[in-house]
Amino acid sequence: MTSNSTELVLTNARIVLADRVIDGTLVARDGTIAEITEGRSTAGIDCAGDYLIQASSSLHTDHLEKPLRAATGRPLEPDRGNSGA
Repeated sequence: MTSNSTELVLTNARIVLADRVIDGTLVARDGTIAEITEGRSTAGIDCAGDYLIQASSSLHTDHLEKPLRAATGRPLEPDRGNSGA
């Protein structure tokens, strides 16, 4: 790893691969998956068994915002959600 590169380590994750799901660790360098290994790492972010799934597009919630806005009569509030509290 060079001094200018960035690294993200996600461990204790259920990683969904093309042919199976493994309990393991994913290392990304400069925004690209560099390594996937089975087992936990002592470094990185503990995913607590959450699933990691490859995404090739940005996930949006636009389809959820319109019904919520219609039901409450007001726009969603980014800091507090839409709980009305």
